[in-house]
Amino acid sequence: MRTLALAALVATTLAGCSHDHFRVNAPDDFLELETSAHGPFDFRATSADGVRLAVREERNRGEGSPAFWEQAIRNQLRYEGGYAIQSEASVHAASGEAGTLFRCGKDQHGRTYDYWLAVFVTDARVFVVEAGGPHAQFEPDQARVETAMTAIHID
Repeated sequence: MRTLALAALVATTLAGCSHDHFRVNAPDDFLELETSAHGPFDFRATSADGVRLAVREERNRGEGSPAFWEQAIRNQLRYEGGYAIQSEASVHAASGEAGTLFRCGKDQHGRTYDYWLAVFVTDARVFVVEAGGPHAQFEPDQARVETAMTAIHID
């Protein structure tokens, strides 16, 4: 499922960093996956039912404001990703940084998928926490996934 990529926006705008600046834990029954040195994510985990959780950390070149990144992500989700943004909510990382959680959905190949993206912006970095999966599997995990997404500690 290509839904766990903000590739067009992030790959062309930002350069990747290691995950030295955040800590995150997946829900208990998720399996943490290895990350590729060439892949876009600094952290990845999955449930046995195919619900995915991933984090990427990027440099905030030009020190884009949270409003800039929120609008760029909105545009990417709608126009490039074909997602319906169902809601937006203000959230906070466990370490206190303000962010926005986008809850989205998409019908693809006769199936409905849920895709959530939280963005936390500091002067130096942008942290994107993504989760998604088939709606039937994602729906029972929503509360635990949201807890994991906002439990990120930004250093």
